[in-house]
Amino acid sequence: MQNDPSQTAPTLHQDIDGIRFTYRRFGAADGVPLVFLQHFAGTMDSWDPNVVDGFARARPVILLDDAGVGSSGGTTPKTVHAMAHHALAFLAALRLRRVDLLGFSLGGFIAQVMAALRPELVRRMILAGTGPQGGVGIANVMVVSVLERRREIGVRRALGATRGEIVRYFLFENLLLTSFGLGLGLALAIGLNHVLRRIMTELRLGPEVILLSMAIFVGTGLLSALVPARRAALIPPWAATRTL
Repeated sequence: MQNDPSQTAPTLHQDIDGIRFTYRRFGAADGVPLVFLQHFAGTMDSWDPNVVDGFARARPVILLDDAGVGSSGGTTPKTVHAMAHHALAFLAALRLRRVDLLGFSLGGFIAQVMAALRPELVRRMILAGTGPQGGVGIANVMVVSVLERRREIGVRRALGATRGEIVRYFLFENLLLTSFGLGLGLALAIGLNHVLRRIMTELRLGPEVILLSMAIFVGTGLLSALVPARRAALIPPWAATRTL
């Protein structure tokens, strides 16, 4: 690691609209910069040096932490479009007129939006482990969550967690998220129904409809988490925690 430019290059900062973005810029002096866009919850330090430094031998490379990620300031954006606008503002601040993008997972989503918004800026893209909005497999975020947390699962298994405990852990986590969405959805539905009843007096959201909707929503959420959770429980600790 001592000779890995991606790890030893100086950390730089760029202030944009009150947000201090952290980044590293290194590699060849000439050429179109290659901008790396990281996966969910990943930082500049999460990239594999073998990949990043390999590109850096032949071209300029830029690693970026978005707002609220790593050592960058600000609040994490809530949408992919907002993340893309952050990245575009960052490139504009560096006065870059032409770049290539490498987007991994969530970074791939961001790269595609950037290219759609500024096609004259993006020359080429490398999309790794990602897909288009609404693409096959994108909707099931539980699968993505499990795959990106293999190391956590391996550590739990190594510390003695049983397969049943791993399954219950993911199901309980999914239940909490589903319950939050259910509560928010019910509040909005009841409020909307209250407004509509002033216009159409016959319209009524009965308790049986509410209970049926709750059962379907919770049941669907748990079923969508069951298969990924069972797969996670089958991952051997040695396979989940290996780094090579």
